[in-house]
Amino acid sequence: MLFLLRIIILSSMLCFFQGNTYASTGQVNIIPSPPTVVAPNTAFNITGNYVLLIDTVPSNAGRDCGFYSIAPPVFSPSYWDWIFWSGEYATLHYSIDGVDRGQIGLVGYSRGINPSSDLGKTLNFSVPINTSGMQPGSVHTASVFIQDTYAAGCYYVGWYLSWGRAIGPVIAIATHQFTIANPTPNISINLGKPSLTPCDTEIGKITVTSNDPAPNGGTVSLTFPDGTTASATFAGKTATLTFADFGLPNGYLDGGAHPAGSTLNFTASVTTTAGQTASATATANVIAGGLNVTVVPTKTSIEPNIHWCPDAKNPKCRRSQKLSARSTPLNINVQDSSGLPVVGANISLTVERVSTKFGGHNHDTSTVATSTRPLGSISKVADKGQGLYTATYTATEFSSEDKVRAKVDFQGCSANVVSPPITAQIFGLSWLQVPAPHVAIGGTVAHHGPNNKNNPTTPDNNHWVTLKTNNTMSYLMTLYSLSYGAGLYINDASLPFGGKFDVNGRWVERDHKTHRRGIDIDMRLYDTANTASNETVLANFKALEKTHPESLAPFISYKIHSKKTLNKHLHVYFW
Repeated sequence: MLFLLRIIILSSMLCFFQGNTYASTGQVNIIPSPPTVVAPNTAFNITGNYVLLIDTVPSNAGRDCGFYSIAPPVFSPSYWDWIFWSGEYATLHYSIDGVDRGQIGLVGYSRGINPSSDLGKTLNFSVPINTSGMQPGSVHTASVFIQDTYAAGCYYVGWYLSWGRAIGPVIAIATHQFTIANPTPNISINLGKPSLTPCDTEIGKITVTSNDPAPNGGTVSLTFPDGTTASATFAGKTATLTFADFGLPNGYLDGGAHPAGSTLNFTASVTTTAGQTASATATANVIAGGLNVTVVPTKTSIEPNIHWCPDAKNPKCRRSQKLSARSTPLNINVQDSSGLPVVGANISLTVERVSTKFGGHNHDTSTVATSTRPLGSISKVADKGQGLYTATYTATEFSSEDKVRAKVDFQGCSANVVSPPITAQIFGLSWLQVPAPHVAIGGTVAHHGPNNKNNPTTPDNNHWVTLKTNNTMSYLMTLYSLSYGAGLYINDASLPFGGKFDVNGRWVERDHKTHRRGIDIDMRLYDTANTASNETVLANFKALEKTHPESLAPFISYKIHSKKTLNKHLHVYFW
């Protein structure tokens, strides 16, 4: 009879409960955020809180416990007196990948003695999630949800009667996704070269793959050949670290710290944030070897130093020459035998001559010691990094052909190389042809050319001028011979490549200091029609300038040089 009665009452409760399903609302929160990547065969907790905000229960709840008060009087009335009514609004469950793993909390109430209700209260929960048996690398979802229910029971003086439970829909849910870590990350060491010389540098790369679907990063420890260790962190799923990440200056290891024949051992180990580890090793052998060095001038042709004005009072005189015109940067590249840059090398530079007779300086060793010829200068070497070193070569006052020798030392290795030839010359000079009745003179053993002493030297190296000077002088020679029936004695102009004359083979000679760029010519003060020492040519020039002002005055000027009677001559400038 009791069983039947319970069935009838439970059925009525279910009918009532169904009609109140949508009157229930709640909320579930997972806090703080659990780990997203966990090691296999371990456990972690999901914690948080939940609250049921609204729920509807039968309005006559609690009165059903008095059902037996109408029982026959043969039973003791106190036996049927109910003490309190207990019920539940909802239950809290958790699931993994959609499979309900059980109840972990409830929202209840009671009436009668000490009535209470959890409705509207924020309740806490904590549930362990065990990853045993879950596949490494797989992704899983844990859910915590409020299940709407209706259950009640009556507590009597000596016994308890449960009316059963009706289950409704899920009211609120919170989820957390996590990944099972792969137990074996990958790590490898890729050295720049398996064999290096004491002059070489070793560049290494350590490649790490965590193998976790979720990027989580980790720490890599690297042990160097000398036993020292360093560590670096990485983020994400994969990373490539270089020696620079482990604090090595310039990002490489110097082979010079280890003698030829030794073996360099490297060991790298990784620990991911999920706690998984792996390690790798690599070796390199130190062998005998050297340096690769090149010395390359930016320009191989520059000008000699012509920073001198022959006539400071003449506004036509160009007083300036840019330093860049008589100098060139030098690039010294230093690499090891594998082509990797060498930083910190010791470099010394010296200038050497290529040719002693370059540019018309035809010195005979019996006349002058060629070893005293001035050489170009070189600046201090600057280390620009990445194996590049720079300096500047500057030419002298003389046309020249020099080379720069670089002696390089690094960690016991050395190299000795020279640059390509660097020529210093004035470009565009042409030979001045002197036709009869004019006479070319001035050749010596120091700078070859014709002379009037019956011992000319060849080739003609002292009559070279610019194209404009050549044209103007040719016109002047023609005009002079037509006007006076005589020729001029044409002495020194410039050398084939310009620059300072070394009169009589003396490099420090102060004479001829203006004859550097092919715009001035020395002439005797008498022409072929006069043998006496007079200033016939000067007087004739002044006369021609008056009769032909448009052809001569804008282009030439002249003055008498030297106070010495035997060396007095007319110096003509062609502007």
